[in-house]
Amino acid sequence: MFGRKKKDQPVSPSPLTVVPQPPVPEQAPPRSPTSLLTKLPVLDDLDIPLPGEEPRAPTRTMPTLTPLPRKRPQRIPHKTAPLFIKVDRYQDVLDTIDGLKAQSVHLRDVVDAMHELQRQLGSGMDAIGKVIDNFSEILTGLDASLARVDESHSPDDLPPAHDDDIEHYVKQVYDQVEKVDQQLKPMKKR
Repeated sequence: MFGRKKKDQPVSPSPLTVVPQPPVPEQAPPRSPTSLLTKLPVLDDLDIPLPGEEPRAPTRTMPTLTPLPRKRPQRIPHKTAPLFIKVDRYQDVLDTIDGLKAQSVHLRDVVDAMHELQRQLGSGMDAIGKVIDNFSEILTGLDASLARVDESHSPDDLPPAHDDDIEHYVKQVYDQVEKVDQQLKPMKKR
């Protein structure tokens, strides 16, 4: 199969055999030239418009010049990083990629925690606003229930007050202030 190629030996051609042909007649049968045309239709019978024979003015065409091919700018070779990395550095590359992936996950966790903190801060601000509104209502009610002393009157002109009623009322106000203070303490810790 893989040995030397043998020299081709000349092959003698086989003798050609001639096949006999049928005899050719000396004259072809005569045909009239009109017999061929009788089968074709006459153009007048077909109603086909004939092309007008208007003389056409010769048109001059301007020769077109092909522009010379432009020279392509030569590419300046720039240094590229090697395609292959040494085996001992390959593990370093894998470790670096793993570290970057871990940092990416950590950053995502930080961003999620910040969003949660902002949400809680917003809800805490809403609660503080409600507490302040309640406190303002209490102060307004307290202010309205206290008697205003007119400077033109002396303290002796005031009606006598019932000490038990005033103490009870002050105690209720104090309890409400304590309640508001208790609600504000957890929000201060955040």
